[in-house]
Amino acid sequence: MRTALRRVARAGLLVALLAAGVLALLPTTAAAHALLIRASPAVNGTVTQSPGRLLLTFSEPVDPSLSHVQVVDTQGRPVPGVLPSRAVPGDSEQLLVSVSRPLPKGVYTVDWQTVSALDGHLAGGGYAFGVGVANVGTVAPFGRYVSTSRWLTDAQAIGRWSLWSGLVLLLGGASTCLWVWRGRLPDGGRVLFWSAWLLASVGIVTVMLAEEAIVRAPSLLALIETPEGYNLLGQAAAAALLCGLATQWMSMLPGRVTFIVLGTAAAVAMLAAVWGSHAGGVSPYRYLDLTVQWLHVVAVGAWVGGLAWLLLGLRHTRRDERAQAGRRFSTIATLGLAVVLATGVARAMAEVGSPSNLLHTSFGLLLVVKLCLFCVLVALGARNHFRLVPALADDRATPLFRRAVRGELVLGIGILAVTGVLGGLAPATIAARSAEATAQSHVVLNGSDYATTVRVRLSVTPGRVGSNAFAATLTDYATGRPLTGVRAVTLDFSLPGQTTVLPSTLSLTRGPGGVWQGSGFELSVQGRWSVVALVQTAVSAVEVPLAIKARAAGG
Repeated sequence: MRTALRRVARAGLLVALLAAGVLALLPTTAAAHALLIRASPAVNGTVTQSPGRLLLTFSEPVDPSLSHVQVVDTQGRPVPGVLPSRAVPGDSEQLLVSVSRPLPKGVYTVDWQTVSALDGHLAGGGYAFGVGVANVGTVAPFGRYVSTSRWLTDAQAIGRWSLWSGLVLLLGGASTCLWVWRGRLPDGGRVLFWSAWLLASVGIVTVMLAEEAIVRAPSLLALIETPEGYNLLGQAAAAALLCGLATQWMSMLPGRVTFIVLGTAAAVAMLAAVWGSHAGGVSPYRYLDLTVQWLHVVAVGAWVGGLAWLLLGLRHTRRDERAQAGRRFSTIATLGLAVVLATGVARAMAEVGSPSNLLHTSFGLLLVVKLCLFCVLVALGARNHFRLVPALADDRATPLFRRAVRGELVLGIGILAVTGVLGGLAPATIAARSAEATAQSHVVLNGSDYATTVRVRLSVTPGRVGSNAFAATLTDYATGRPLTGVRAVTLDFSLPGQTTVLPSTLSLTRGPGGVWQGSGFELSVQGRWSVVALVQTAVSAVEVPLAIKARAAGG
């Protein structure tokens, strides 16, 4: 018993460390759920007059007591007259910032931090908008709010892995002892049950303490008073208190009734954990999502969690009992696999959306890793079901079967570790939607004249068919310093191969900082446009060829 537990512990520790390593390679901004999807004034947009308020819309409800918005100028200084953010009555997905003083002309950066009211995950970022300027340009957010330590996010991922591993072992133990071992508690079962309970309890406590530090709550009590803290408290009550009482009863009176009670307690704790997961997000099918996710984890518990209990019980069984137990567990594993596969596909489709999101988001890439581990696990399970279980009546097949089951168990621990990391990442659909909404909505063109005397950097906002703002920065090719003595800058537009589209010219005017600016409808149709910047000085005129592919208005 002790040797088997040590092996499982070593394997679990190794996989947890590997999962933490994977987490360390992922960007910290991915560990967030309430992401910005819309803003007014618009992201990278401009307004002619100072706005009286800023309205930020996020992907899911936010906790206004732990969420913040700040507006700063180009030097990173807070802008006077901008009041603290507050909730919008009737819309929990929005934050409102009132502006009591008119904002002077210029570019402003909005730094924001949100704490999801559903799962307590921290999000943060920034964007720029302009007042009375032709082009916002590229403005990096100051990142004043979000600076979470890496070890906190790692600790939270390991805490989720510990919580789920403990619950899976509890439910798997209850179902295996009830159905496979016919109500009998194998030798060493009490130790394994209490170890599973301790694993789950330590996991939820770790998650709560890490959450308190990540969201910068004044105290653990203050965190518990928030919606996400209330959910964590419910998880702690179910995992530590309810499962603890059920484990104590089972330890005193092991039997069918107490196994049913313990399995039910573990399933309730899983439901509490699922309630604060991705499945509990904003959706018209929220309760269906919660049910599907709950069935998924319950099936994982009965299948993967039962592997450890199968190994434990096989140590002291007769040949005929061993064969019967193998067949009974094989039936449970087959049913569990079917449920896990069906519910997993349903949840993956909801959380990933487009297949391209698998390769362009951290959530998608890690999900691919999980799917690969799952495929190997299924292959091992199929080998056990079709080859080793029928041969269990032969003593020579037993060592092979045990090794195969240990391999399945290690893979299951690895999948739970990846799941712990996935729980801290925004689903691919939300991440992709937020990235699209907050992407820099402009195109930057760079070029020089054939004599290599002048460099031109032309920013086109938004770079789509229709009205665009153009901003040109001119520098000396050799020194990189701003070009002096410029009298006029014009842009000549033409669409090669399109005789029906006439060429056009746009004259730019000198703006602040020596940037030449203008706006117009020169990019009138979709296609690859030729743009020639004509730079005139007192003594010469040079042409700088550029090209831009104008996207459709909705592209």
